[in-house]
Amino acid sequence: MTPVYTAQTTYTFPSSKTKTKGAIISLFDNYGIIGARLVGPESPKGSFKYELKGQNGAIAGQRSGTIGGRPEKWMGSSKKPQPLGFALV
Repeated sequence: MTPVYTAQTTYTFPSSKTKTKGAIISLFDNYGIIGARLVGPESPKGSFKYELKGQNGAIAGQRSGTIGGRPEKWMGSSKKPQPLGFALV
């Protein structure tokens, strides 16, 4: 995967609807398929601990959509998976 673009973005925590401007989105070129990955603070209350918030299927080299399941302990996290979509503007 070749990094294409990384930028600060806004993330809304699903449980509290609290927004943070401390999230980071990275776009990758994975053999001609654009992949996106989003990391953000673990909690909305001033945490410096970051975690993976979502990614699309192209990160794993799949031509699948961004919505899908994952194993219960995916990457050590038991939190509900979140779909990640993006639009280039």
